[in-house]
Amino acid sequence: MYFTSPKKADVLQTIRGAKAKYGKDTRAHKAYERLIRPQDVPGTLLNLALTNLSSSDHMLRLSSYNLLGALCKAFKFSASMNLMCNKDVSVPMDPSHFIVKVSKQLASSEPQLTFDFLTEFFVGWETFTEEQKPLSLAYMAPWLPGLRTAVLANEPDAEKGKEKIAALFRKLIDVAMSDHSLAYTLEQAVWPAIYQDETILDIFLEELMRAASGFGFSEEPMEGLSAIVSGMGSITLRGKVISRLRKALNRSSLRPTRLSFTCRRYSMLLLVNTIHAACTSFSLDDTRFNKLRGSLDFLSEPRSEIFSTPPQFLRDGASMSTTQDAGPSLAATENLAALLFEVCSVAAPSVDVSNAWRSRWMSLVASTAFQNNPAIQPRAFAVMGCLAREEVDDDLLYQVLVALRNSVGRLGDDTNSDMLISIVTSLSKMMAKLPSASRYGLQLFWLAISLLRLVPPALFNCTAQFLEAVMTNISTVGDLRGDKMGPLLLQGRVQLEDAALPLDEAYGIHFTHDNFHFAVTNAMRVLSAFLDMAGNPASEVGRPSGEIYRSPYMALILARTVGAEDLKDSLWLAGINPSLLGDLSGIERYQDLAAMKDKDLLLNTAIELIDFQYLEDALQNRTLRWLTELATARPAVIMHLCGPIVAILDEVLLHCQNSSTLESAQALLHGLTANSKFASALESTVVLSEILEDMGFSGLWRSCSFNFAQDYDRRCFILTEKLIELIII
Repeated sequence: MYFTSPKKADVLQTIRGAKAKYGKDTRAHKAYERLIRPQDVPGTLLNLALTNLSSSDHMLRLSSYNLLGALCKAFKFSASMNLMCNKDVSVPMDPSHFIVKVSKQLASSEPQLTFDFLTEFFVGWETFTEEQKPLSLAYMAPWLPGLRTAVLANEPDAEKGKEKIAALFRKLIDVAMSDHSLAYTLEQAVWPAIYQDETILDIFLEELMRAASGFGFSEEPMEGLSAIVSGMGSITLRGKVISRLRKALNRSSLRPTRLSFTCRRYSMLLLVNTIHAACTSFSLDDTRFNKLRGSLDFLSEPRSEIFSTPPQFLRDGASMSTTQDAGPSLAATENLAALLFEVCSVAAPSVDVSNAWRSRWMSLVASTAFQNNPAIQPRAFAVMGCLAREEVDDDLLYQVLVALRNSVGRLGDDTNSDMLISIVTSLSKMMAKLPSASRYGLQLFWLAISLLRLVPPALFNCTAQFLEAVMTNISTVGDLRGDKMGPLLLQGRVQLEDAALPLDEAYGIHFTHDNFHFAVTNAMRVLSAFLDMAGNPASEVGRPSGEIYRSPYMALILARTVGAEDLKDSLWLAGINPSLLGDLSGIERYQDLAAMKDKDLLLNTAIELIDFQYLEDALQNRTLRWLTELATARPAVIMHLCGPIVAILDEVLLHCQNSSTLESAQALLHGLTANSKFASALESTVVLSEILEDMGFSGLWRSCSFNFAQDYDRRCFILTEKLIELIII
């Protein structure tokens, strides 16, 4: 019987009001009333029958069985032949196996019911008792694979089909998030049905990501979503999650995004869990297991230990670190990269697999490093340097140099040095594996020199390491040793002269055949590398030539070492056997002082004096005693240096508290004032400036490594960028 009225809305409102006022049901009324369509009937009745088959009431179980049989017969389902309605049949208390079996059969034979069945399942979910829910999920799972074949494939509009499936998955995710006691059933029955089909897995993952974005940084919901992913246990899904993570990082290159402050903590948890999984899942011998366990224990130490500064070794390019110049961020990245490099070697079942892992890692790092992203790029280059332990080809070097050119421009614009430090350190490590046939070999020397002159004092060590690494690399070419070093390096600069010569003018330091060795005198370790090449002939490496005592590199090394042991260390760094030089305790600054040219002696001494104020007392004392000796033996040289020497003496006598240094300063002052030749030169530096300018060193005092009071104009940065461009074209 059907009733209708033109005031239907008013009648319904009155009935609802009366029910709310006098009814015994105190539950909140749901405003949404669902309209059941004729096509919904099979799905609704099928869910009703399957759910109540597990009821504790015998009559309800029997009624549900007969309903299922009648339903299959009425709609001519193939499962009807396995069902026979009977009012006296006994349905067992827990027919779980039967219910799941019938559901699988229906899902396979009646795919047209898939969407309606699943829709009705989630509509009725809230009405299921807690005891019914696990079994309900088990009989629902066989219908999930049909989403692709019965819904997506039959929908003319693919996007509409995906949205239908996505709506179902959103409800499934809500079910999994709301009741964690269902996790086992989901893992055993539901998740395998999803991850075995990549098409619906992609849609499910999209909804997971959307749900994660909606929760923001709330920890509890994120734990629930993480449990879903881990519960699936699918390598395919994990790969897709990592791929999404990389895409999110790459998007930050196009649209800068503030990342979570907890990302670092979660990254460490991921790292620990990854190594833990390798320890517990991989087949490892005792030695490799112990090494891997040691890495895991190391990561579990307090964070201050994990990010401690890695040890620096003198000649190993791979040990160079950005720690001193770039702070803890890049140092932490280098530490972790070195650790993971070792893990790849230890955990891999074979060398080929280990190489494949590292190759893939290098590929991912390179794709990140060469995308403009100030936050991530420096870390990517730090990792690239740690991975560059195989031969480095010119193609990779070209891309690194392009990035370096951009970082130089950035340093000139906003003084942000992290990117420059990371790239230069990475290049330093790559030099150890750069083949001698590389087209960039000699030109990288001039790049290192230009960077050394460009950067502020805080970045000097980083660029000096790069210069040393370049020198170590090109020293393997025999023709570049001994007297041939300067001419060949200058020859390699010819195609760079459009930028190199203006840079010489800007800095006031000119590189020519006559003064090449003076122009490159910079820092102790770099001096050792130059002394190695200039003082060791190609035919007798390790046995110094007679010219070593007149070398400006040797002169400055002697001026910067305290005692014979320090000198031995410096000579060993230069590849020279100290025992071949005899007793080092009494070695003279110059073996044959009378044979030295005035201009060479003047230039060596001037270079020694430019950073005098930064030296420790013992070295200052040594230099002052040497100046006193030189004032007696070669007064013509000291005469031109009187101006700087007077300034040095004023500083020492006013502020020095070391008695030995004060005595040496007084002895030098007495020597200068006692000689009438020095009287007119004490107050003048004009002659010295003219001499230095004639020799191509007019910028010596302003361009020294520690005296950066003058900020070079933008032209120096532009010229350095141009120099890099000339190298890579």
